[in-house]
Amino acid sequence: MKHNISLHIWSVIVCFVYMFSFVACSPKQTVETEQISFSKSYCLTDACNDSISLQFEIEFPTILDDEAALSLIQQDLISRFFGEEYSDMKLADAIDAYVKFSYTEYIANNRAFAERLEGDEDKEGAILSEQQNLRGRVVATDNSILTYEVEQYVYMGGAHGINTRYFYNYDMQTGKLLEEKDVFKEGYADELTKILQQTVIEQSEEFSSRQDFIDAGFEFDSIHPNGNFALTEDAISYVFNPYEIAPYVYGETEIVIDKGLLRELLKE
Repeated sequence: MKHNISLHIWSVIVCFVYMFSFVACSPKQTVETEQISFSKSYCLTDACNDSISLQFEIEFPTILDDEAALSLIQQDLISRFFGEEYSDMKLADAIDAYVKFSYTEYIANNRAFAERLEGDEDKEGAILSEQQNLRGRVVATDNSILTYEVEQYVYMGGAHGINTRYFYNYDMQTGKLLEEKDVFKEGYADELTKILQQTVIEQSEEFSSRQDFIDAGFEFDSIHPNGNFALTEDAISYVFNPYEIAPYVYGETEIVIDKGLLRELLKE
């Protein structure tokens, strides 16, 4: 009997050690999602030479252990997808309202001009077409943090569209959107900047020095913590979107930092 009690006490002690080491003894947070897809094009005129195309592929969290936290996360994500004015709606209603708004705006801004151009032999095809693609997905659910990725492509005419990618990290117990100050210790910025700049050089297949990046048109000093980061089990990834630190031709720049390099900067 004494032996069994000792084992029980020891197991409790081990559990507390794990808890303070961020290895949970309690069951892992429940996370369930639903896949929502929408794809449709709307013609500008009866001739249908131009159109607006809307496509959404969204993995949306629908179940968490804490319902209040889930509601806050859902509202914030919907505002990221479509705008704050839609955040109080359910996702299906928000999609419906946003599609109607986008089509109405597209018609109001372009139909009169398109009708004036009808029959003009010099008119180039599809010059008034627009496109919006959105993809949202859960990237990771580690240590009670849900990391979410939103990727958007928008074409509003001109030479090319623009593709952007943003990460959002949520505390699954409170629904709070985590910022860098919630993840890193005070005074982290200078050291994290050095790590980002060194890592981008090490990971590059094109350039081998800071000067190589500068010669290619990168604003190297703009490579610093920008709030657009993903927390995963082994790494923290930063994304810099087109034009943020480099010309459009280079697209986005993603810097993946092993958490081992950040051990002294991360909060416990």
